[in-house]
Amino acid sequence: MGQSFVGGFANSYQDSKVFIVEHNAQNASICEELGVKVFPNIKEASDAIGKDGFEVCVIAVKPVDVHEIAQDIAGELDPKTLIVSIAAGVSLNSLGELLDGFPIVRAMPNIAASQQLSATAMSCSPELSEHQEMRARLVLEALGTVVRVNEEHMNTVTAISGSGPAYIFLIAEYLTEIGQELGLSSEVAHQLIVQTLLGASALSDGNGSFAVLRDQVTSPGGTTEAAMNAFKAGHLREVIESGVKAAVSRSAELDS
Repeated sequence: MGQSFVGGFANSYQDSKVFIVEHNAQNASICEELGVKVFPNIKEASDAIGKDGFEVCVIAVKPVDVHEIAQDIAGELDPKTLIVSIAAGVSLNSLGELLDGFPIVRAMPNIAASQQLSATAMSCSPELSEHQEMRARLVLEALGTVVRVNEEHMNTVTAISGSGPAYIFLIAEYLTEIGQELGLSSEVAHQLIVQTLLGASALSDGNGSFAVLRDQVTSPGGTTEAAMNAFKAGHLREVIESGVKAAVSRSAELDS
């Protein structure tokens, strides 16, 4: 996700100076190919650029690494630096305890950030100014669409849009497998499903209710209605709901 962030920002805001802290040599090499300066640790970055040389610092690490990274940030960067964390499950409260005095935004993008098509939600610390919120939006819009939500909803966002692409890919995987079982070649099944996803996405963009769109495809007594009835009989909604709630619970656990 961090690499997606760098790529999206570098492509969208080419006049901005982007610096990366990455100790992994392979990941550092990938970032350098995007045309950004890479430092092995925050101290070296701070020494080279100055403690007050960073307008925004993005935390793009695994949740278990946030505590260590936050300690480095608190010791090396100016408290006026805007912190944007995309670490899954780490709450604003936890970030605030680790980075006392820093303005903080918590954000949850998804894997489509690599295509600058992420659905990203953000929540903001109470002391964040309007200017700082706009600055955070500008950074996050390098990844796609950005919406602001209350902090209490961020675990739900993580489960819905953060993990959401995996749910769509799973359905596509099942449809492809079933198509093959019913006689289609793997290539034809894959091609049909990919184009179906693209078409459904295009139709849904800006057209409001998914239920209305579904009804437009579902003719009374037709093939789609037969499938819908089977899905309802199999309690598909309840199955999806149980998965989403499991993801919400896991997101909350990551903050403990």
